[in-house]
Amino acid sequence: MIRRHFIIALLFAAFAATFADASVTIGPFEDFRERLEPADTAQRRTTYGGTVKGYNLADSARFDVPIGSSAVDLRGAMYVTADSSDFTGDFRITTIYGLDANPGAAALQINGFNPAAPELASIFDETIIGNTQEYHADFAATPTLAELALLLPGFDLSPFQGSSSSFFYLFQTTAPSSDLLVVPEPSTWILVATGLFVLFLGMPIHPRLALQVVSRARRGVTFARSPTTIGG
Repeated sequence: MIRRHFIIALLFAAFAATFADASVTIGPFEDFRERLEPADTAQRRTTYGGTVKGYNLADSARFDVPIGSSAVDLRGAMYVTADSSDFTGDFRITTIYGLDANPGAAALQINGFNPAAPELASIFDETIIGNTQEYHADFAATPTLAELALLLPGFDLSPFQGSSSSFFYLFQTTAPSSDLLVVPEPSTWILVATGLFVLFLGMPIHPRLALQVVSRARRGVTFARSPTTIGG
């Protein structure tokens, strides 16, 4: 079934590319990195995320680990496609999972899975987590390395490597950008108010300290895992 959907998607991608001149895609950036041990539960939900141009992109997926397998080092990459350069409206979020080519290294390098003896049984239920609700992937496929470029024309696919027949897990999800805006924690506004109060009342405190309070508040966003920040 996934294979049939993939073929249909290839045809759609070729047709839609003609009308995609106004869209903007950024990425790839790291979305996920973790080692799954044989002793892990068969279905495991992992959540992660980061900020891109002021939007919080947290997502989760389920990883089905074969019983009795060796440890598997997984790594994922994410792309965000917006309808226009001002990055508003709906986002088309593409996530691709494979094997970590260099565990421990900083460079984003992802190998494909072995089609003859897959290192992982499956990855499924990709979900983008918005501020008010969750958005489930509406497309899933297992393209080979050779097929990635056909499915994602114009994408920077340089992190992906391996034999041409190795395959990856690919998901695409649509979510409104308005539900992905970074929302400061309540304590952030308290820190901002405190900093402004000190500045305007002229209390005997060094101005640099007050500015540090405001600066700290602006950085007061937390993430599920180590975030990747791209853009301003």
